[in-house]
Amino acid sequence: PHFAGELLINIGSDKLLKTITATVPAGGSTVDIPVGDDWGAGAYVTATLFRPGDAQETRMPARAIGVKWLTVDPGAKKLAVTLTPPDKTMPRQQLSIPVSVAGVQPGTNAYVTVAAVDVGIL
Repeated sequence: PHFAGELLINIGSDKLLKTITATVPAGGSTVDIPVGDDWGAGAYVTATLFRPGDAQETRMPARAIGVKWLTVDPGAKKLAVTLTPPDKTMPRQQLSIPVSVAGVQPGTNAYVTVAAVDVGIL
């Protein structure tokens, strides 16, 4: 950072997952962020560094902000989804698309959402 200050880290997805605070010297610092099971596919990390103003040094307050998406590697939980749609279909006709999902753990469910978009509209 360009200055020392107090750091506020927020980790969130569809909700706030964790908040971490730290004091950061002017030379910078490292903050460990533990990845939780509630992260799902990943989470946004926002870091805000605050420096208060100082009237005696005639220094104005400052802040630095950073945002980063951290992806979580699904590892063995990654699913292999295969769709085998027909090459062509006609308007207003029922369309069946065979779907296979490999890697689903026994005793769990997998859900697939398929969205079809007309090329003319797209």
